[in-house]
Amino acid sequence: MLTFVGTSHHLAPIEAREQLAIPGEALPDVLAQLGERFGAGTLVNTCNRMEVYLSGTHARRDVLDFLAGACGADRELVERACMDLHDT
Repeated sequence: MLTFVGTSHHLAPIEAREQLAIPGEALPDVLAQLGERFGAGTLVNTCNRMEVYLSGTHARRDVLDFLAGACGADRELVERACMDLHDT
């Protein structure tokens, strides 16, 4: 099973994607926190998209809460800007 939560230039304006960006120097700590909270996972963070891939099934609200905290973004913005998929 795989959980995906993320956004791209197709879903969110640049202003939202800028708030969801994780600075390169913060990435090691964010990935460590991701692993502690969800187990195996990875994060893709470019100028056009931000995506989280997690092993297993995880609630959307839990992943969005994590992202809001990791990015320092407003929780409502994260909710509006992100989509999620679950592969079983």
